[in-house]
Amino acid sequence: MRKSLVLISILLLSSCSMMRSVGVKVVAGGISDSSKDIQKETDWNYFEKSIPGNLKLMETMLSMSPGNQQLLTALIQGFAGYALAIHETRYLEHQLKDVENSPHLSAAISYYSKALYYGEQYLLGIGIDRAKMIKLIRDEAKLQDYLSSNLSESDFKAVFYTAQAWGSLINLQRTNMILMSQLPAVKGMFDFVCTKKPNFEQGACDLFYASYEVGRPKMLGGNPEKGKKIFKQAMEKNPLNLLTNIMYMQLVTIPQADEKEYDEMESKLEDEFEEFLKLNNAGADSPSQNKFNNAPYVKLFNAIAHQRFLIIKKLKKEIF
Repeated sequence: MRKSLVLISILLLSSCSMMRSVGVKVVAGGISDSSKDIQKETDWNYFEKSIPGNLKLMETMLSMSPGNQQLLTALIQGFAGYALAIHETRYLEHQLKDVENSPHLSAAISYYSKALYYGEQYLLGIGIDRAKMIKLIRDEAKLQDYLSSNLSESDFKAVFYTAQAWGSLINLQRTNMILMSQLPAVKGMFDFVCTKKPNFEQGACDLFYASYEVGRPKMLGGNPEKGKKIFKQAMEKNPLNLLTNIMYMQLVTIPQADEKEYDEMESKLEDEFEEFLKLNNAGADSPSQNKFNNAPYVKLFNAIAHQRFLIIKKLKKEIF
């Protein structure tokens, strides 16, 4: 319904460029505000089907109002979020089966690339050049000074999701040493946001730092034990964000072939997901009595986590 109203508004405004520009800016504000509603989505399949049309609509709106920061932020978050939620989740099965040339990997890279493209537009609009960031990666203090002199708290979301897209592109193409060398710039962007707002996006900072330490080999500065500790602290700090548990499984439990730890986590997560999925069943317990309603902005994270949990559980015999 909201998408239809937005489209009608654009069509009505298209006859006058000045009115059109004003109208798009007004609608863009509404789209930006609605991003928190998307984070409350509990149905992964509904999210998969509904988001692409909205992204294309926002791209159309951006063509009417180039440089609109609200639209750019929504597009960065939208493309990066869809890549994480859908394409990386679908790729997980191929990854665990060692399937080469996975179309889901290609799709994830494509969506993250779109997010990074819009991220670069946003950053250039406020005086940040990604190429200059790359040149500053050997001097962490200078990189932070460069970011701080051009960014403010209003830029947090755009910066964070641009960094997520960039970091994910690197993670999905680890054999590309040129990309791997850019990782300190990505960390610098996360540092800018996360030192000022540690619990940004309900524990997403902890998820990055844990993955950052665990996902790099020691020869490239990785610290698996430190990453494992961050994961465990994050699970304690945000117990209703089940994606942290699943990422720990993916990056720690499975690579270490720790079947005992997996079994313990699987048993616990079975109960957690059973409770979470009641939110999708109006005939089950009243949603007001469900503990996951106490953390509405991790509902989409949990929907993603559940899909990945099903994939891992299905392949348990092949994994261990």
